[in-house]
Amino acid sequence: MTSDGELLQGWRRGDVAAGRQLFERHYEALVRFFSGKVADRDLPDMVQHTLLACVAHESDIRSADAFRPYLFRIARNVLISHWRTRSHSIAGLDDGSRELRAVEPSPSEHLHATRQERLLLSALRRLPVDLQLALELHYWEGLSMAELADVLEAPEGTVKSTLRRARARLRERIDEISRDPSAVSTTSYRFEHWAGSMRRQIDRRR
Repeated sequence: MTSDGELLQGWRRGDVAAGRQLFERHYEALVRFFSGKVADRDLPDMVQHTLLACVAHESDIRSADAFRPYLFRIARNVLISHWRTRSHSIAGLDDGSRELRAVEPSPSEHLHATRQERLLLSALRRLPVDLQLALELHYWEGLSMAELADVLEAPEGTVKSTLRRARARLRERIDEISRDPSAVSTTSYRFEHWAGSMRRQIDRRR
């Protein structure tokens, strides 16, 4: 399979088909990124805005291996810009410190999730945005610490601390909203399993 780097190089040489293939390869990842963070009706526009921004600023991509973190960094900026236009009076958007539930209504039906998956999603929405993104991009998309640092525009050591804090905060939020102690233990202990399950739920939905 042609690598992202090869497709990127082809795109930079003017190969439109290579650029199209590159974006098609990462389209579903962008849908996952925005799912649950914006209303379903806004999803196509958010993905399109991200891809158009990539085209407009492709010279900012530092290397062929940096395309995925670059794509998610653009997506994060698009997301914050979207929230800013809807929530002028809410502080903490630009630095990722605001909880998602404060700026976007809860998504409908939480997909067709199980009780524990709904619990996990609800807890994630009670985290500051950048903590939620760190968890999702690491566990759903497999980004490394270095790649997360690129997305969040922070030193790698800071991102490692962010991810540790995100896991601890997620457990606290699950404790707060769960009425079933056994569900708390199971959901927290098997976080990677539930994260993978939710990724599959979103993929099936689309």
